[in-house]
Amino acid sequence: EIKSIDAPTAVLIMLHAVSGIESWHRSTAKISGKELEENMVTIMVDGLRK
Repeated sequence: EIKSIDAPTAVLIMLHAVSGIESWHRSTAKISGKELEENMVTIMVDGLRK
């Protein structure tokens, strides 16, 4: 089940997170693309759950 939230705000947050993947992946922190993907999906999806 998903929380009752402002949909346009949620969409903008997710789009900004996705657009920032390149800078995160280029950062000095050594994280694989797959690990970065899994972390972002977990954070974004779990943040919407009740």
